[in-house]
Amino acid sequence: MATQLGVLTGEPPPDPDAQATVTDFLDYTEYLPSDLVRSLTLIGKLDETYLNSTDQIHSLTKTYGSLPNIPPADRPNAQYLRQQVSQQLGRAINARESSYAEATRLYEAVDRHSSRLTSISSKLKALPKPPSRDPTPAPRSPQATRGKTATKGTEGTARITLHGPRPVISITAAAQRSRQRSRKITVPGEVLPPPNPDSPPPATDSEWESAPPSPLPMPTSRVGGPSRSRPAGTVRIRPPKPPKPPKQKTPRPPRLPGQVGTNVHSAVAGISTSNALSLLSPPPADATPGSEHAPWMRLTEYEMAKLRKRMKKNAIWSPSETMIRRELADAGRGPENYRAARANTDATGEPFIDNDNLASRPPGQPLQPGEISADSLLETSLSNRGMKLNEAKKMKREAMLKEQQAEAEQIAKLEVEQAAK
Repeated sequence: MATQLGVLTGEPPPDPDAQATVTDFLDYTEYLPSDLVRSLTLIGKLDETYLNSTDQIHSLTKTYGSLPNIPPADRPNAQYLRQQVSQQLGRAINARESSYAEATRLYEAVDRHSSRLTSISSKLKALPKPPSRDPTPAPRSPQATRGKTATKGTEGTARITLHGPRPVISITAAAQRSRQRSRKITVPGEVLPPPNPDSPPPATDSEWESAPPSPLPMPTSRVGGPSRSRPAGTVRIRPPKPPKPPKQKTPRPPRLPGQVGTNVHSAVAGISTSNALSLLSPPPADATPGSEHAPWMRLTEYEMAKLRKRMKKNAIWSPSETMIRRELADAGRGPENYRAARANTDATGEPFIDNDNLASRPPGQPLQPGEISADSLLETSLSNRGMKLNEAKKMKREAMLKEQQAEAEQIAKLEVEQAAK
């Protein structure tokens, strides 16, 4: 806005460096006097406090020194006098130290402002000065003007004047210009002539606030083409857009057996879990526990592949012994079911199915993947240390939740009792 006003008034745009320097100069000259007044006032009050305290110390010490000459009935307490002397002495020392600190700060501030003002003054002197205005031309005499006109008329040469195409000015723009030209600055106390009846009415505030119209008419039609404007009352009807055909997703081809998957676990194992599972044949649904398809103490390769896929592991991952025992217990096998089936067959005399022949297996034999040791026949626990820790954390969370609920109920009861009172 300031740039536009400068252009309208014919003044050059302000220099930003000069503006910043002048602003700093005004800030420092305005803030420094107030800072000086504040600091000097504070130092004066501290000096007054110091003088009052020293007077009190003088009177108290004088009284304390004359205690032996004062009658016992009128003698003040010596301990109270020493206490008052100590307090007044501390107050006087504090006032002196504070006034010294304030004077030191004021000296540093004035020194800093002085150096700053020196640099600002040098900057102001280094700034370029604004150009001086042209001197007013001397008035011409009417005789010289007439003589020059006569000389030009007697030369006898024809002068050709070329006028370019003038832009079309609307009536509104012409009226606006005439209103702007007819504006006149009024001076208080000046007698104004009567208004001219032929002049247009004066412009209102709303006309000055609104943006001036463009002096050039806006084109309403294309060159050599039909007009884009529509007659009033007509409604433009757009044709409906044709529906887009649905996108057809091409199904991904199935991964061939043995092909490495895209998962990082598949890159480590060399084959994906899905491919490893597709290479195995599922066991029959009616497989008897203890048979080849459902051994007592071992998970088959198909069950291991299903467990890896469910746990989102790679094709070479091996579960822990506790997890194997839990999977076997869910399938109706494992040490507990083994002992129960063995006791049942011994009581009824039926043949006991044990394809792995666990009873005659020598100790220390290496275990197959997904198999638990024969020592598990004597164990009855289905949880390891990590599972017990998780169960303890779960019980702790439940206990804390119960305590919070009890506290909330107690607070609600107290609020109801207070509201009832």
